[in-house]
Amino acid sequence: MAAVEPQVSYVSTDITGFLEMVISKLGWSDLSDDIVMDVGCGNPKIKLANLLVNFFPNVKQVICIDKNLMMIHYLKISKRPSSIVYQCADIENRSSLIKWEGQIAKVISTHCFHMLHDQRAGFQNVYNLLKPGGEAAILFCVQSGYVGWHCELRDDTKWNKYYNGNAPEIPSTQLTNIDDSYYTAMLEEIGFRIILCEKDRIGVPFESENAWKDMTFKLALSSFDIPEDLQEEFKKHLFEAFLKHNCRTDNGLPCQSSYFLTALLRKPDVMNN
Repeated sequence: MAAVEPQVSYVSTDITGFLEMVISKLGWSDLSDDIVMDVGCGNPKIKLANLLVNFFPNVKQVICIDKNLMMIHYLKISKRPSSIVYQCADIENRSSLIKWEGQIAKVISTHCFHMLHDQRAGFQNVYNLLKPGGEAAILFCVQSGYVGWHCELRDDTKWNKYYNGNAPEIPSTQLTNIDDSYYTAMLEEIGFRIILCEKDRIGVPFESENAWKDMTFKLALSSFDIPEDLQEEFKKHLFEAFLKHNCRTDNGLPCQSSYFLTALLRKPDVMNN
């Protein structure tokens, strides 16, 4: 498989790098009069709102929404800055969002839109939430190299019988070949002005061949209960599937790679239209 660069300089799947890029490209400097919405706040490992408040301690308010009611209850009792509030709402369901329409200055979402069944509805609701001149920054996985090899082994008749049902999050676009032009057309049709809409292949190389094999096999065993006498054969198929859906770097290191979409959007200011 052709080698790819393990990193792309202008986009990061790490929330700190992503937020720094957003601030730079959109010129965010003072959010003291702005209400910001964090869409898909339910992953406790991704504390985007807290990071945003660290960057902008005078932000007027950060409304964090997620459709997982239990997670929202948990987050509500957690320690947080007073400017952060948690609400149960579904970005695909307009009826749960109407009370905020036209009031939000900034919408930001990371690692959420890949799970939407109707991404267009999600983007349309983001547009509806924004006030004129408001901006959105959205990052999500379009195709996952990890999911690629996982699904190939899951669907293999030899290994399916050992599958225990423990599955990663599978992007709704995993089996498609959607490119950024698809999203550009959709977003322009909704009414956004596009600052950036890029689909990029992001790679995370392993430190060594042995580290790759050890970590990938351990990860596979979380989903497959492979008998000891079949493990060497399974490893052979696993590593072949990995390289089919991922890559090696220019210096030959195995590299976990996935395609991510970064969208920086602006709702037109009606006064200037």
